[in-house]
Amino acid sequence: MTQQGLRMQQPFPRISGALKALAPDLADDIAAHFPFPHQPFFELAPARMHLLGMLITGSDPDVIEFDRLRSLKWHDAATLVADPYPNGLERILSSMPLPLWAFEDYRKLWSLVVCQKAMTVMRHAREVTPALVAVLHELPPMLRAAKVCRHVRRPIEASVLARVCDTTDKAALLLVSITASGSRYDFFEMLLKVVRKSDVFPAPPVIDHPDVRPVADLDDLRRIALEFQNCMRAYADQVASGSLAFYVVNGEERAVVSVKPLIGGRLVIDEMKGVGNTRLSGVTERRIRSIFERHGMVKNADERRRELMEQCLSSLTSASMKADDEIHLACWSFLNELGAMDHTKSAKPIA
Repeated sequence: MTQQGLRMQQPFPRISGALKALAPDLADDIAAHFPFPHQPFFELAPARMHLLGMLITGSDPDVIEFDRLRSLKWHDAATLVADPYPNGLERILSSMPLPLWAFEDYRKLWSLVVCQKAMTVMRHAREVTPALVAVLHELPPMLRAAKVCRHVRRPIEASVLARVCDTTDKAALLLVSITASGSRYDFFEMLLKVVRKSDVFPAPPVIDHPDVRPVADLDDLRRIALEFQNCMRAYADQVASGSLAFYVVNGEERAVVSVKPLIGGRLVIDEMKGVGNTRLSGVTERRIRSIFERHGMVKNADERRRELMEQCLSSLTSASMKADDEIHLACWSFLNELGAMDHTKSAKPIA
């Protein structure tokens, strides 16, 4: 009979109520190696209890030398994880509260052991909780920093942050822009600015006319502002948020045209000005209106994605740290709709 068959014939180990309370998810595994009344296990320090939890979830129990957990030297116990063991492991395990964690929580902790930035955050944390580990697990490695985790306390918020700062440049810009002493409001306000600065402007609706072209990005906006001697640069945030767009119209009388959405979403001309903010002639104004009226203006996927970012981050900016339902709804709505957009984008038409 195989070893597995012999195990299946063995009776379930007796488990005390104290062990079930101290290790609700790992009681069976612990009782198999520390039989009732589990005294050697209860004599372990909390850090070594958590070390046992890591070993049970991340190693083959048949090859674990459980006696080394009770060694007087921490080195002898810690090298059960790795030799050499991660720097600061004892400090981290000592900061983890009891009871023992769930299987999945230890799995996430294992994934962070190889990340120096995550280990640094946990090593200096007052308490290392499953929630902190889950947040670090969701964050991209570059954003695993104490000044980020100070404001991002929920895994679903970390998932939003990972999707918003989806490039190295965005993550780096956020890290250098935020301060360790800032408030939650300041953090999400800065995140909004990072998104607006690091992305190209939302593409406005196409005007299919040889004399009309949109202002594409921040550099283009600055160049056109200098060329037309106006204050267009002051509207960079509005353009980045999708609440305003500029077009350059060439012809006998060159013009800059701004468009903005009505409450119902339909775009209309806001202003049209010549060089130096001069008023255009009636002929030029009628020509421009005729061109724009002939073209429908609809939002594309990139604009919708930016709109979702704005809505989610604005909600997180105004929400207090204790507003669990409000924060969860804002994050869930963003991730759910963004996931649906990604699925639609990747789906192939059926032949």
